[in-house]
Amino acid sequence: MAEAEEEYSTIMAALKIKQDELNELMTKLEAMELQLSESVTKKARLEGEVDLCTVKLERAEKLIGGLGGERARQGGNKNKPSTDIKSPLILRNQYEHSL
Repeated sequence: MAEAEEEYSTIMAALKIKQDELNELMTKLEAMELQLSESVTKKARLEGEVDLCTVKLERAEKLIGGLGGERARQGGNKNKPSTDIKSPLILRNQYEHSL
């Protein structure tokens, strides 16, 4: 009987060690699952930001293309003064000389 009790105590001690190892592994698994969940959420947020940036980039390219067409339509030289717009000072001088 004493031999059976000793064997039982040895088996119970080994079981306790394995249960402690299992609890440690379960804690690590929970931490990893939490990290996975956070990573999936972050991935979804970043994918949304990529989509938004792609849309903004496409809009910017369209705008730049449109402005390039406008520059070509106006002759392409922004430094050149426009001849079809007269300053108010020139108009006033012309009006005064006509009186």
